Amino acid sequence: MKKFRLDRYISSSSEFSRSEVRNLIRKGKVLVNGREIRDPSFKVQEDDEVSLDGVIIGPPQMVYIAMFKPAGFLSVTLGNEGSVLEILKHPLRKRLSIAGRLDKDVEGLLLLSNDGQFIHRVISPRNKVEKEYHVWVEGSLPENAEELVEKGLILRDGTSCRPGRLIRVSSDLISLTICEGMFHQVKNMCYALGVNPVKIRRIRIGPVFLDGLREGDWRELTSEEVEILKR
Repeated sequence: MKKFRLDRYISSSSEFSRSEVRNLIRKGKVLVNGREIRDPSFKVQEDDEVSLDGVIIGPPQMVYIAMFKPAGFLSVTLGNEGSVLEILKHPLRKRLSIAGRLDKDVEGLLLLSNDGQFIHRVISPRNKVEKEYHVWVEGSLPENAEELVEKGLILRDGTSCRPGRLIRVSSDLISLTICEGMFHQVKNMCYALGVNPVKIRRIRIGPVFLDGLREGDWRELTSEEVEILKR
């Protein structure tokens, strides 16, 4: 059976930070199976009864969230001014990390979780998780734009992108699918293709779509979505 450090067990299942939990433990506020424990590193199991000031604390829960990030917010952890987590009303938002950040002026799908292995699998280029963007552009694409992206576009600074996919949705809207996340990659790919990105919205990460979410809204991922991303 899986064991947890007592301070991690409580902080992962509450709004308290690790440092706050350690202080509470040392003050004798925590009981494990009815016994007062003052050691933050004490090991507990999932079936142990842990209470804080008389309130039962359940075992850590893995949280997987899809969110529509509005433009104007930063993809950074809570506590930073302008963080997108400021508008995420979830009891464990202090524990969440972001898988695949978006620039401040870019809107669209974010995945958030307190599962570090899940985050790594989503953002690692080695796992080739597709990220699809809708990009509203000014200017005209070259005739062979699709072929250039499919072969692996060369950016203006000489950086090579991995093969991707470009679809012309309309005269001023393209769909761009990539499986990596270099700094300003979508913008720089547009510049390399001779067009100016006016608005960028990420609409998909792997099997997870933005469909049904409005700006600032979020939902829990389905178990199927989580399993596909973990594979």
